[in-house]
Amino acid sequence: MSNVTRNSYVSGAEGTTPATRVNRQGSLVVISQRMQWSIEGRCFVSSHGTETTPLTALAYDQDQPEFILSVPTGTTVIPLSIRVNTEGSTGTAKELIIWRTTNEIGNGTSTAATEGPTNLRSDAPRAALAVPRHLYTANVTLTNYREIWRDSTTIASIAPFTYEYKDESPVIIVGPGSLGLQFAATTTQPTFFLNVTWAEFATSELT
Repeated sequence: MSNVTRNSYVSGAEGTTPATRVNRQGSLVVISQRMQWSIEGRCFVSSHGTETTPLTALAYDQDQPEFILSVPTGTTVIPLSIRVNTEGSTGTAKELIIWRTTNEIGNGTSTAATEGPTNLRSDAPRAALAVPRHLYTANVTLTNYREIWRDSTTIASIAPFTYEYKDESPVIIVGPGSLGLQFAATTTQPTFFLNVTWAEFATSELT
């Protein structure tokens, strides 16, 4: 059964079967899965770099990432968006690499996210279990490291410039696991701001 509801919503209690919503032309009204996750309070964002002070990338070292999102056992994370906004970028051969591992990388010698994780629903009905950190200055263990996305530019002094990862078939991080990012140049290291958005679930809800 379908109801024409253009200006109001019919809310059903948990476990009930509400009527399907359609418009006046009889077309089914749907929302994106990502919007539904946000409505349910499953989406989070972390910000790295203060309002006026960006992070400074470290010289490339696979074992010392610029960013890690650590996912504990029992939790699954779906990355929705990763945005790197460069402010200073005089170095050449800049590489941005996003990868995953199957171990939960701890805090190590890193810094907590400048802001977040923040629930994208303002009343925050759920708390994030995944932990975002940045600028690791000592080696970490990378179990089953796999690169999942890369971007690069050989142009020096290209700033501001934005790199963005937003995949329709994103990697799924089933905890224990980690999502990582490296950003570096061959000469002067870039300065940048980073925003990471993800959806988070109990693994038992997906398997």
